[in-house]
Amino acid sequence: MKPVVGCRFSVLRSPFIIFASLPEQRTENREQRTENREQRTENREQRMQLDLPLLQYQHLLQLKTEAGKRLIFDVIRRSWVVLQPEETVRQLILQYLLLEKQYNKNRIAVERGLEVNGIYKRCDVLVFDAHMRPFLLIECKAPHVPITQVTFRQIATYNLPLQVPYLAVTNGPVSYCCRMDYHKESFEFIEDIPGY
Repeated sequence: MKPVVGCRFSVLRSPFIIFASLPEQRTENREQRTENREQRTENREQRMQLDLPLLQYQHLLQLKTEAGKRLIFDVIRRSWVVLQPEETVRQLILQYLLLEKQYNKNRIAVERGLEVNGIYKRCDVLVFDAHMRPFLLIECKAPHVPITQVTFRQIATYNLPLQVPYLAVTNGPVSYCCRMDYHKESFEFIEDIPGY
């Protein structure tokens, strides 16, 4: 896995100097700077995104209707659950982990309960390593829900009691994964979901 972008937990801004210029030049420069900043942000986000072929697993999803409700089979919990967009994404990422990454089904927990600052929460997917230590925490969102800073804050909160080495967020079309370094208080986005 090749690191793509490294970041610190706390963002420090270096001082900068703004040189005085004519008002119209300043406006043009500001617009150019804004455009350049937006382009850099877009390029950085594209480099950080994972290219996960989740839709190739949609034919493996088991669906049924019962009592007027659409259900999807959860391969980890071995039960039928209500079909929601987020649940579809979760089942696609589970298929990816099992078939592409060869993760052991017995080392994956779905909607695992955990306590964060005295409040009971449920994480979407938690993968354990060979020694049954938390290894990868995944937060799933519905495809129409954008992956934002709020999503990263949510998974970071869930990770407080776990301290997993890898965090991932996905809404299906957009996915990110990062490797945590707790000693250096930093993380780096990586190009793929890690293998064991």
